Amino acid sequence: ENILLSGLMTLGLAVLFYTRWRFCMKYHILSKHAYRMLKEQFSYLGYRYQIFQHIALILLVMAVVFCFFQLFSLRLVYQMPLYLITVFLLPDMLFCILAQRMEEQRFRDMTLFLQHLIALFRQYQKVYQAMRECGAYVSIDFQKRIAQCVAALDRGCSLQDACMLLYEDHPHFIIHHTFMCMETLEAQGGDLKEQGLDLILEDIDDWIEDTYAYKQEQLSSKNRILILCVMSAVIAFLAKNMLRQLETELVGEWYQYAMVFFFICLLLTLWNAHRILKKTWIDEKECIWLK
Repeated sequence: ENILLSGLMTLGLAVLFYTRWRFCMKYHILSKHAYRMLKEQFSYLGYRYQIFQHIALILLVMAVVFCFFQLFSLRLVYQMPLYLITVFLLPDMLFCILAQRMEEQRFRDMTLFLQHLIALFRQYQKVYQAMRECGAYVSIDFQKRIAQCVAALDRGCSLQDACMLLYEDHPHFIIHHTFMCMETLEAQGGDLKEQGLDLILEDIDDWIEDTYAYKQEQLSSKNRILILCVMSAVIAFLAKNMLRQLETELVGEWYQYAMVFFFICLLLTLWNAHRILKKTWIDEKECIWLK
C-alpha cells in the first residue's frame, strides 16, 4: 500500500511537471539537454564542463539528499517523490546561478565597451577606429560581437544597422543614444554634441550604480529566503528529536506524510528563491526607444 501510494504521488508530480513546468522535463539533470546547456553556460564563463563532472554532480546531489532524508528518518518509499522533484528542479537552479553570472559579465562588458568607446571616439573622432580598438577591454565573447559590427561597417552598413547585434542583446536606450550621438557628431561635429557625450557618460555611471544596487537587493532577498529554509529544516530536525525523546513513532504514516509535504514545500521554495536571479538586467521600461 505504501509503495502504491508513493508511486501515485510520484506519477502525480511527473504529470504536474509535464503540464505546468514542461521545461523541467526537457532539462532535468539526467537529460543530455541539461548537460549541453550547463556546458554552454560554463563555457561562456570561461570554464570547461565535462561529462564526468556532470555524472559526479548527479551522484553527489543524490548522496547529499539521501543523507539529509535519513536524518529525518524518512523511509525510502517516501523519498521517491522528493528525488523526482530534485532531479527536475536542480538544473534550473544551476541555470539561474549561471545566468546571473553570465548577465553580470555581459553587463560589465557592455558598460566597459561604451566607456572606452566614447574615450577612444574623442581621441580619433571616428567610430570605426574607436570600435576596432575598444575590444581589448572586454571578454573574448564580446570581442566577437564587436568584430561582427566592424565587419558590417566594412561592408558599407550604417552604424545603426551594424550595431543591431548589440541592440538585440542589450536593448537599453543609453546604448542606442550613444551610437546616435557619435554618428551625428562624426558627420556634423559641434560642441553641443560633445556635451551630449558627457551626459551619456554620466548616464552610464548612474546606470551601473542603479543596476548593481538593484541586483544586490535581489541577491539579498534570495539569501534571506535560503536562510529561512535552513532555519526551517533545523527547527524540523529539533522537533523530530523531541518526538523521539517522547518515544513517538517516527515511522508512522502521518509523520512520513508530513515530512514529505514539508520537504516538497522546502524544495519549491528553494527553486523560487533561485529564480529571482533569472530576472533580466535590463528592464522593459529601459527599452522604450524600441516602441
